[in-house]
Amino acid sequence: MNDVKVTVVCLTYNHKNFIRHALEGFVNQKTDFPFEVIVHDDASTDGTSDIIREYEEKYPEIIKAVCQKENKFSQGISPTRTYVFPKVRGEYLAICEGDDYWTDENKLQIQYDYMRTHPECALCVHQATMHDFFKNTDENFTKYTENREFSVDELIPLGGGAFATNSMVMKKCVYMDMPECFKAKGFSDYQVMINGALNGTVYYMARNMSVYNFGVAGSWTQRTMFKNKKAIEHCFEVIRMLNTFDEAYGGKYHAAVSKAIAKYEYDKLKYQGRFFASKKEPYREFYLADKAENGLLKCFVRSLFFRFDFLNAVYGKIKGRN
Repeated sequence: MNDVKVTVVCLTYNHKNFIRHALEGFVNQKTDFPFEVIVHDDASTDGTSDIIREYEEKYPEIIKAVCQKENKFSQGISPTRTYVFPKVRGEYLAICEGDDYWTDENKLQIQYDYMRTHPECALCVHQATMHDFFKNTDENFTKYTENREFSVDELIPLGGGAFATNSMVMKKCVYMDMPECFKAKGFSDYQVMINGALNGTVYYMARNMSVYNFGVAGSWTQRTMFKNKKAIEHCFEVIRMLNTFDEAYGGKYHAAVSKAIAKYEYDKLKYQGRFFASKKEPYREFYLADKAENGLLKCFVRSLFFRFDFLNAVYGKIKGRN
């Protein structure tokens, strides 16, 4: 395939029950430009790689499989930077992990057309449906109902989960040429979002074009945010990254960074089970929002469970998260 315009990056591991849906979403895209899909399987043990190879054989011009024999992530190797980025040929990158999927056959064309006619746009995102596996419910991923741009100062306080990963289409420099200050362990969506705004505009489309599966067994959310020790470590790492970013940019976005740090400090206190500390300034606005959404009793009981690792494990089993 010559003159590839968009490279879709799909990372997968033990997604046998989901990967076919993701792949169908890719090959069903209707575009007037060539695109490719690099699917990296990190040594799945459930037959995921067999399904990927099946689609690669059927759609060789689109699907490019990279199937590992040994799990690279567990060895501290970044599959994306080490095995996927060297193969990228597109001017733009789109992201969709193997347990999520696209629902609109025109998704790539719509986002590509916007970015081509608005060359200042570095990152384009859209509304998505979040399917919660624990509650078996569907809801909009974001609260935004109108198309709009987001500035750096607006994006930083929103945190890493502002937009669905599988809604992102970006100039490849946004992800592939990430500044040193954004390097962090275990996450990249947040940095992509901020770096997109630093390199141009971030444009949000209210059109719903994908499904983001929340809480899939083995997913980042399940492995990190439902294990309180790992969740606390994640908060520390995000705060470290934000402080490094703030210093690197000379405090230009300090007000936004300070608000974001306060939110992650609140989350850290929550996972530590420090209920009364989390009610005080500068965390009170986040506590009040949490209470309004979940209720005072639930916030308090949750903090008791998070206080002890063994109770957190019980909580996870009760919720079907372990």
